[in-house]
Amino acid sequence: MRSFASLLLSFSLFAACTNTIDNLDGPPGQGGKSDSPFTVEDLIEGTAPAVGLLRFVNDPSTGFDLLNDDARLRSDTAQHIIDHRDGGAELDLFDNIAELDDVPRVGDAALRDLLNFAFDNGFVPERDEELGVYDGVSFSVNQATAVVRLVNTASIEQLDIDFSLDSRAVDSILEVRPVFSVLQLSKLSFVGPSALGKLIEHSLVSREIGILSDLDKTIVPPAASFQELPDDAYPGIAELLNILEFGNGEGAAGDIGFVTARQPESVTEIPQWLADHGIPLGPINTGISGIPFLAKDEKIRDITEAFNASPNQQFIMFGDSSHADPDAYRVILDTFGDKVEAAFIHNVKDIDPARLEGLILIDNYAQAAAELFRIGRLSEDQARMVMLAVIAGGEIDADTMESLIETNRPD
Repeated sequence: MRSFASLLLSFSLFAACTNTIDNLDGPPGQGGKSDSPFTVEDLIEGTAPAVGLLRFVNDPSTGFDLLNDDARLRSDTAQHIIDHRDGGAELDLFDNIAELDDVPRVGDAALRDLLNFAFDNGFVPERDEELGVYDGVSFSVNQATAVVRLVNTASIEQLDIDFSLDSRAVDSILEVRPVFSVLQLSKLSFVGPSALGKLIEHSLVSREIGILSDLDKTIVPPAASFQELPDDAYPGIAELLNILEFGNGEGAAGDIGFVTARQPESVTEIPQWLADHGIPLGPINTGISGIPFLAKDEKIRDITEAFNASPNQQFIMFGDSSHADPDAYRVILDTFGDKVEAAFIHNVKDIDPARLEGLILIDNYAQAAAELFRIGRLSEDQARMVMLAVIAGGEIDADTMESLIETNRPD
């Protein structure tokens, strides 16, 4: 049986991979922007966009004129969809996206237009709305997202002992991880109504602190010429993230994730780089454009999905001042302010102070540790551990550490 570390590394790599419409059971990848927050590559069977699209094309009110005029499909494409659904002696509803994709003239462009229209008109379920019933168990979107995250990040001991799953169900999950939908999960051997109910129960309970972080110029410094990745991470970031993820060793893995403007093909080496520098691993949500200053909407979407997946969890966020992070994080604060314990911006470029409202600007991770010590998230010993690493990296000295500790000592 594989170790949890290797499973999590595998999950991170899968999250970074691209996907095409021919691989609808796999992970999403890059795709073009659309009116909805989803792309064609998000049409993984059993997920909210796929469920919503099928609800739309199977709805009795969805006729030729609606598809042709309102959803903006070509007339022959619209007619082929109607003929498939209504053309026989009995209705032949679409069971999955692959069946819809097989209809003549239906390709990525048509799927994108259909998905846009389905989202804009309320067919795609969100948050607490019902996603579907799987093996007799009803799931909301939030519950499904939380369960998928849980089964991909829980340790073998948690699945087996803490969640009391049948050992054969645990083996089935471990054999296929990462799982991409509750539909896929419900089809696994020995994963039945009892297991699904237990996973819902454990996925929505209060969890450890969540961590969401940008990569470049937040964790990963600029690389030297002719290097794809730098030799070292920013001083103190590995120590800080490990303390937040694992505490003094009693914490469980699975509470950290990364959001980046990098496209999927440019993060394939990142999980190994993170592991080599002692940084906890987690899923990497990649960008679409690959252009950092255009990444605001992409990051807002990825962070929103992470927050919705863990509705009872608080988060600490890390970003930098070079491009879109301050603007994206301020939107998140306005939307989910009660879920954000602290949002740090690594100061790598001077920006308008107005863009930093509500955020914590830091020059190094000793300052982040000091703030987390002040609000009670880190103990003094933990804060000093981070600061000593920053001292070793040459960014502060011992006197500065003592000043940070005293200035930020909780009342």
